[in-house]
Amino acid sequence: CLLRLHCADDRILTAGEFLPMVEQTGKILKVDRWVIIKALMMLRKLHQKQDMKLRMLVSQSESTLKDLKRPDWIRESLDKTGVNGRDVVLEFRFPEIATNPQSAKTYLEKLRQMGIGISLNNTNELDTLLHNLDLLPSDYIKITESQIRNHPDIWRELVKRARGQNKYVIVSRIEHPDLLGKLWSQEVDYIQGNFIQPTGVETNYDIIDA
Repeated sequence: CLLRLHCADDRILTAGEFLPMVEQTGKILKVDRWVIIKALMMLRKLHQKQDMKLRMLVSQSESTLKDLKRPDWIRESLDKTGVNGRDVVLEFRFPEIATNPQSAKTYLEKLRQMGIGISLNNTNELDTLLHNLDLLPSDYIKITESQIRNHPDIWRELVKRARGQNKYVIVSRIEHPDLLGKLWSQEVDYIQGNFIQPTGVETNYDIIDA
């Protein structure tokens, strides 16, 4: 579940293009809550209509970790919508939450007690994630294809360590079909990108599970 902003001139902005401005206004916590509610409502609707298993990854900002009431609010939201916590994975940017690891660890452990999965999204250097992989509780790690291409040795060690800790590996920003075979051969679990599914608001996903 990725945020996009439709502009008046028909442009579609990615989260990275407009969320920094939202953070400056101090309204990022409201946006994070809105996204979670939208995801839970969508999951409830799909579960009612279709007999299928669906797990949704939902991005959250680092500021969420400072909202001490958030875990209780999430628990109440799960109860109200009837969605199982196991159907939700909350995604955090690793470089941000690693600045205060002890506080983040306590917060993330509360989420995992509800069955919620945790994904660490790293868009910087792979060695930082590799050296801190066991610092925070997580179920998934998410990186980009360019990181694999630019740091093949670190990537192989990262996959090995992730496997040893029972973590799933997600590779994002897949734009070309010729990358699929390469990624599958390198033990990737899930892939994501515009080649797989164009930007939209519908939930008829084409999920590729490696």
